[in-house]
Amino acid sequence: MSALRHTKLLAAWAACWSLASLAVAQVEHCPPCCEHDFQWFEPVALDLDCQPDTPDCGLFFHYDKLYWAIGGEQSLLGDSNMYQDIITPYVLQQTGNGTIVIPDPDDPAGDPTIGPQAGEEVIINVAMVGPSIRDAGPRAEFGWGDRYELGFGDREGGWMMGILDGPDQTQSFTFGDYTGVEETLAGGGLGVPSIYPGAPNVLINPLGGVFIPFQDSEGRMFGWLDLLEQSNLQGQGTAEGPVANGVIGGDGTADDLDHDFQYGPDGFDTEEPGGEPDVVATLPPDFDDLYHLPTTAQFVDIRSHTQLDGIEIQRFHNLRNDHHMAKHQNNQLRLMYGVRYMRLRDQYDVSTLGGTLMNSFWYTQIDNNLVGPQIGLSWFHQKQKFRFELNSRFMAAYNIGDWNQDGGLFTAATGGTTYNKPLNANPFFFAHSQQTEGFSPLAELRAQLSYQVTTAISARLGYTGTYIGNIHRSSTSIRYSLDGMGFKEGTAENIFINGLNFGVDVVY
Repeated sequence: MSALRHTKLLAAWAACWSLASLAVAQVEHCPPCCEHDFQWFEPVALDLDCQPDTPDCGLFFHYDKLYWAIGGEQSLLGDSNMYQDIITPYVLQQTGNGTIVIPDPDDPAGDPTIGPQAGEEVIINVAMVGPSIRDAGPRAEFGWGDRYELGFGDREGGWMMGILDGPDQTQSFTFGDYTGVEETLAGGGLGVPSIYPGAPNVLINPLGGVFIPFQDSEGRMFGWLDLLEQSNLQGQGTAEGPVANGVIGGDGTADDLDHDFQYGPDGFDTEEPGGEPDVVATLPPDFDDLYHLPTTAQFVDIRSHTQLDGIEIQRFHNLRNDHHMAKHQNNQLRLMYGVRYMRLRDQYDVSTLGGTLMNSFWYTQIDNNLVGPQIGLSWFHQKQKFRFELNSRFMAAYNIGDWNQDGGLFTAATGGTTYNKPLNANPFFFAHSQQTEGFSPLAELRAQLSYQVTTAISARLGYTGTYIGNIHRSSTSIRYSLDGMGFKEGTAENIFINGLNFGVDVVY
């Protein structure tokens, strides 16, 4: 026998010995429940106690489709502490003391004049209003998500890892006046149609119909008003007049708010009949005609997005009573402990068009990163093929908040003398970020009912409710200020997340 043949036999013998040793090692270290007959769809057999004869150890996989709603506190669009006089199309002219002048009733055919020397003085109560949008989202609407749980266990206990993906909650809102309506009596496309057939359009506010109160410590919102056609005090206009299109837009001359016959930067009225400037002087403008304009928009578009995800790793121990020599021992307790991470991302984007804010936008995002130890307790009750589970968990979470905001104000401002627009508003952009830390306790309750379809597969339907404290939401954390926006302090709130889940369990 050649040396080469001896070498081959020796190598083959060594390989067989290695494989046999490995097989023995695997058998010796294999847990009692590591074998599987791969009968995935074998019908469920009931024992003498009418309990399902199913695997109680091995690998397991749980999947749930989630349909949850994320609640929270009501959100106002703007600074809730700011109130302001609002000029509407129905208050055509006002002075510093809140009065207007109408034509002398003794000479109704005469031309109306603006000034204290003629006419009857009428007091107008100017409305004091706060934010016009008091529910600006996000609202507690339902969204879809997924939950996965994978682990290994036996009758005594085991390990489990859970992954949460969602739910995602996306909402959008639009507020403001409407345009583009054709074939109407007044304006041929401008204004809001009246509810009465054949009636003119409802007038649109030239300053913008959506009031978003801002802090204005630097006086950016002072500007000249041009709401009135000076030759027609009642403001109804004619077919060719400036208000015949359903929008009160004035006559191209600043309104004389203090009744001194000087029309802002546009000159003096020295000739009869009065009502419009006829002398353009080189003197400084009449700054008494400046008005602190409200921060308004013609249209506001709001988009919010809230996303929840996380991961958890837990060790669990089972406490059973079905080993007792008695019937109906079908209850089980499970003690769990481990670590968990959860992230709640909240985005809130606002864009405005028209009005005195002249195309502004601000986008805010806050990530609440919760991490900490978690404990839990579950109770199971088996009734033939049905299994009821009540599961509670608590996490002492450390919340690291990542805040980001960027945007721009008055991006359509062009400078120069512009009526019904702020004089001191120039386009500028901003970006802010910060990090916060705090304690956010989390409590979760699950109630689930499953049905054993086959030996290895069961279907499940349940409810999940989660309470999280000390959470920051983007919509309630915005500082509305014309000096560059930013974040408000002390805006933490508590949220409640709840909804249905349905899925399957597989045991291998």
